[in-house]
Amino acid sequence: MTERWYSGGVFAGRRNTLVCAPGTCRASSLQTPTINFGKVDAILYLDVGANWNVSEKTNLYANVVNAANTRPPDAGSSTANNTLYDVIGRMYRGGVRFSN
Repeated sequence: MTERWYSGGVFAGRRNTLVCAPGTCRASSLQTPTINFGKVDAILYLDVGANWNVSEKTNLYANVVNAANTRPPDAGSSTANNTLYDVIGRMYRGGVRFSN
């Protein structure tokens, strides 16, 4: 089993960015840009795998990546950070390994 955990946090484009609820933001300006979402939640992914030695030279393996099928956290944009988060979902892999 492997767990991949990413902590939550806050983000803002610049130091003077104002975070406010949708519909309550004042007009954005160069000095004080406004956004309506400024945080991202923590997330945990769980991967499960197994190996079976069929013989001295043959090994079977199987694993499930993102076993709980956890979606990426909402970051306030239409796309998730696909270099950090799992945007595919649950994935199954299996195979046979042979050695000399």
